[in-house]
Amino acid sequence: MVESVGSSEVKRVVVKTRRDWEKVKASIIRGKDIGEVIFVNSYPKYGENFYFAFSEILKEADALALDVVNEDLSFKAIGFTREVLERISDHSFMRIDFMDRVAIVGYGNMGKVFSKILMKSGARVRIYVPRKEVAENLKESGYTARTVEEFYKDDSDFVVFAFPDERHVEFIEKNADALRKKALVFLCGFTPARYPEKLEIEESDVLIFAPKVIASRLEMEDWAAVVGVEKDRTGFASDKLKWFMAALKPKRAFHYSNNPAKAEAVVDLSTEALVLCGGVFYLIKAVYDELVRRGYNREHVWEEVFTELRYIVQAVEDIGIEDFWKVISSLALKGAVKVMYEFDRVGIKDFVARYVDTIEENLEVEVDEVVLQRFKKKLSKFRELW
Repeated sequence: MVESVGSSEVKRVVVKTRRDWEKVKASIIRGKDIGEVIFVNSYPKYGENFYFAFSEILKEADALALDVVNEDLSFKAIGFTREVLERISDHSFMRIDFMDRVAIVGYGNMGKVFSKILMKSGARVRIYVPRKEVAENLKESGYTARTVEEFYKDDSDFVVFAFPDERHVEFIEKNADALRKKALVFLCGFTPARYPEKLEIEESDVLIFAPKVIASRLEMEDWAAVVGVEKDRTGFASDKLKWFMAALKPKRAFHYSNNPAKAEAVVDLSTEALVLCGGVFYLIKAVYDELVRRGYNREHVWEEVFTELRYIVQAVEDIGIEDFWKVISSLALKGAVKVMYEFDRVGIKDFVARYVDTIEENLEVEVDEVVLQRFKKKLSKFRELW
């Protein structure tokens, strides 16, 4: 309801819903100048993000004075005229239907946390899962949930791909019609970069929002994300990305304006394989195997490995990688120099360069199936320690 005070020409109105705002616009268009509009954040459909974005747009209209009314994010705009309305109505955000409907496909680690955070931000979240019994359990817990087979009738504004990359293409091919006119949000750049032809879907924007943190830390304050617009078919993709970022609230964002999917995929795949899984992990395994082979207590060795890993991470975070060498012992420094010398001798930098070349060109590395199975068997013996 629009509450009004004052004459027909100059009055104060209180806007609580989208319908109220439409009535105010209609009055202004008919020639009535509004002296003061109070926007009350009492309509959960739009929530915090709508009011924040709307107030930022209103600030761009020079004739308006904005004041926060109270702590619940309500605010008032003073001096609302037809001229001001014309000034802000061309803003792309005003032409978006204040989107807040989010479909999350998949309910693994990321899907669970994304659902929780987005619902707190005022979004209307619908979760899609493979099995009917999981959907029923989610409904009993108060969530809106469906099976993936029911995605054909989805009416969301955003679709978040929160399930394994290798299943994306099959899902896209099966649900191409249902993905029309939606913002497709990928948590990794691999699918948009590797299969762009699969995403040639009418009026669908493609967004990259890749958290650089494990799912359990997403609700904490200090995490970063790689973000960007891969495809803008509506003209509003940047505003949709801003909405999504405001809802998830990363502390830092690495924004790529060109080819964000490939940038995210190359850096992620290279560091994941070279640093984490193939590099650090395999070095840990080699050291562990050798010390245990020599008769040292395996639990002691394992504990020592993780103590060193935690120390390195904490030290680099606290003092930076350039000063890291200042806080380790002289014995550790000598050992580190010896290891790095041997790495250089066998050409590790050239190997890294060749590996990244392969990733940039193919976005994956081909491995002989026999070699792959051999290493899986070899690593399975190591699994008990995880």
